[in-house]
Amino acid sequence: MNKPATFYAWLAGLLEGEGNFQAHNSNYPQIKLTMTDEDVVARAATALGRRYHRYESRHPNWKPGFTLNICGKDAIGLMMAIYPFLGTRRRSKVRELLMLWRPTRSGNVNRDKVVCKRGHPFTTENTYRRKDGHGRRDCMACRRLVMKRVNARRKIERAARKAVA
Repeated sequence: MNKPATFYAWLAGLLEGEGNFQAHNSNYPQIKLTMTDEDVVARAATALGRRYHRYESRHPNWKPGFTLNICGKDAIGLMMAIYPFLGTRRRSKVRELLMLWRPTRSGNVNRDKVVCKRGHPFTTENTYRRKDGHGRRDCMACRRLVMKRVNARRKIERAARKAVA
């Protein structure tokens, strides 16, 4: 999902107030947005490329409600994207869900990973897809760290060569 930070901040605020982060069936992560304002749920669903559902209240005087569910690795990816904008209690819940979650064994374990080995999220902005035809991906934050070390080492080597010459 390649969305501006303002969208993720808006969504985090919405989920802080009207959302629910939970583990469905003990370890399957789920984000649930439930409210009676259809336009707000529709906006979130459209932006996330999802459908939402209407439900009727059991109480005759209550308005109908609307719910948007996001499950599995999509929920994990969205949690990682909105994590910086969440409050302390919700961040704690997201960390708890990340610890519970185990990627499904689809035969390609790396495809299901949502974070790199150093813990950076595999978001659209932070992922480089290699052009080798194998669909491999690299973490941009890790690539930047490696290039800083490489450039620092090269600078030292150049300075040493100049000192000798």
